[in-house]
Amino acid sequence: MNKAVRRLEWTVSSFMILNPLAAIVGMIWLAHAGLLGNPAIWIFGFIYAIGANLGITAGYHRLMSHRSYEAHPLVEWFFLLMGASAFEG
Repeated sequence: MNKAVRRLEWTVSSFMILNPLAAIVGMIWLAHAGLLGNPAIWIFGFIYAIGANLGITAGYHRLMSHRSYEAHPLVEWFFLLMGASAFEG
């Protein structure tokens, strides 16, 4: 087996490939069930996307990596949870 293939993180790689596929299947299922017209789905998705992006940029990058500012422990936990929910490997 090729060295690059052996070093490949199969768990992470599989997750990064299967997660978007599951999202596509989920969207097809929601459309088939007639739930895409529900505003709560869109509001949740919008808030979730903002929270995940905020967790990565303000939490993981600015707060944890650079220690650019100090935050209350609850804010740190929020950023950690939302950053982890972004599934960026």
